[in-house]
Amino acid sequence: MKRLLLRIGIYTFALLFLYSIVICFMAKTMNKPGIYLLPSDKAVLVIGESHTAYGVNDTLLDLAANLSQPGDAYLYTYAKLRKVLPLNPNIRTVVLSVSEQDITQRLISLWMRNDNFMSEKIRNFAHLISPAELTHLFLQNPQEVIKDITSFPKSKSTICYKIIRGQKTTMDDLKLGSYEVVKENIVQVKNKEIKEDNNPKALATKKDIERMYQEDAMTTSPWQIEYLHKIVDLCHSKNVKIIFLRTPEHKDWVSQNEEIFMNLLHTQFKEVPFIDYRNMPFPDTCYTDLVHLNDKGARIFSDSLNRYFKTRQ
Repeated sequence: MKRLLLRIGIYTFALLFLYSIVICFMAKTMNKPGIYLLPSDKAVLVIGESHTAYGVNDTLLDLAANLSQPGDAYLYTYAKLRKVLPLNPNIRTVVLSVSEQDITQRLISLWMRNDNFMSEKIRNFAHLISPAELTHLFLQNPQEVIKDITSFPKSKSTICYKIIRGQKTTMDDLKLGSYEVVKENIVQVKNKEIKEDNNPKALATKKDIERMYQEDAMTTSPWQIEYLHKIVDLCHSKNVKIIFLRTPEHKDWVSQNEEIFMNLLHTQFKEVPFIDYRNMPFPDTCYTDLVHLNDKGARIFSDSLNRYFKTRQ
């Protein structure tokens, strides 16, 4: 019996060791510098979460590229910048999406405790984040991190095979962020929600997310703020200008922590320019909800940003 247990232990250790080698090899493959090159004529990098992912159409920007992605906690944004900036000396300005929602503990709770949010991020960023950062994520949601690290080789095998074969691969292939087209407007989204409310399973998921989103509404996230500082420091260390950007918000949106947000900017980030488009007027047809523009709104907003970037580069 002891021999059997010993043999099982040896085999298990060997399998884990081989598995870790496979993961390390795949991570190294996905970290090849050529993948992270941006067009040489781009001097501005727009980055952040869903506000800029939906609201900034970089096909309409002459000087800027967009690497934003919904659900990007500042840790993921920092990981991208840590990789991208040294390889793209043409980027002289980083425009980072910030809002009163981004600094709250409730949003981090949603992004870290909801398995769907966590799963996508671990699969897409496992090769970019450090062991310490992965450990922190593990402490937030151990079961999901283990599951996603375990499935990492299978989920990324196709893209790794493509890289090994020398086929052209970009950050878009790695799903690290880009402009995302959202066609629906507020009215259409509300009608869809009414239908979902008649589906018990969809309603339960919605209520679960709403419950998490309402927790700690007035509490700031030390983790988010810590990585916001890291992003600013990284940009300064690379001699890259950083600008904070808040995208338009619907007139009916009621912020619960606007005062806390503005106080944070004025006390801890007073040296960072802040472009605030919060009150830029848009009709309902330009929003997909109260804080996100749709494709129609993004076109108008991106045109304004394009003029801004041109006059300041």
